[in-house]
Amino acid sequence: MATKNEKIAALLQRKAGVTRAEILKLTGWPTVSVQAVAKACGLKLRKEKTPGEPTRYYGTAPKGKAKKPVSRDNGSSKQKEEAAA
Repeated sequence: MATKNEKIAALLQRKAGVTRAEILKLTGWPTVSVQAVAKACGLKLRKEKTPGEPTRYYGTAPKGKAKKPVSRDNGSSKQKEEAAA
C-alpha cells in the first residue's frame, strides 16, 4: 500500500501536475506544504500560475529517478506486527 507522500509524488509527476486542492482531497489533510512534500520525495518542484485558474505543481525527479518518500511512521506499526506474531 502506498503512503500519502508516495501518492502525492505520483500526482506531482503526472503530465498535468496537481493542484493543492487535489492533494487536500486525496489526503484529507486541512493544509499541505507542497514544497515540503516534494522535497521529502526527492522531487524538484515547479509551479505554474495561469490567471483565473489554481496554481498547478509539477515534480520532476533529478537525474531521472525520485527517491522513496521518507515514512513518518515511528515504527509503532512494525512493533504491533511483531507483538501480534
